[in-house]
Amino acid sequence: MAVTPSWWKRRAAARRIRSRAGASPPRPPACESRSSSMILRQVALPREEFDALLTRQLSMTVADTSRMSGDVLRAYLAPHTARIGRTSFFEHPVRHYGARYSQEIAGRLGELTMPVRILWGAEDQWQPVHYAERLRDDILGAELVVLPDAGHFLMEDAPDRVAREIRDILAATPVS
Repeated sequence: MAVTPSWWKRRAAARRIRSRAGASPPRPPACESRSSSMILRQVALPREEFDALLTRQLSMTVADTSRMSGDVLRAYLAPHTARIGRTSFFEHPVRHYGARYSQEIAGRLGELTMPVRILWGAEDQWQPVHYAERLRDDILGAELVVLPDAGHFLMEDAPDRVAREIRDILAATPVS
């Protein structure tokens, strides 16, 4: 979660109130300050070290690590060669992988009326299958397809199966 302009306004208002009361000013949430300093340190890594770090992360996205090599690996590394790409790589999880967004919509998942087919890798190292099972249970009539020998990046481990699952659900969905 990033420190936003509204956070700074709230911080300034709180500081004014606390200074009148003799209290110390507020600090950013610990995750924000730790994340921001981590981002700055990681962005400054030499290119070879950054590529090695990102390669380790990407190797965790597939069940068969040989799939994350050669041209495929280079394609994933390419957007992160410039400083802005490195910054984006580290800011993305800080901003998007928190539970806030999921929590905001979780209570409304049962309102979905269209067919839902969840594809999940049995070997996903980032998000275990029990997350998929919970998601399926929260969406009325949702179908869960767990792909064996696939990790987080299903399209790399099982591209034909992913394409088939998409074709099948589209073919089965009535056009309104």
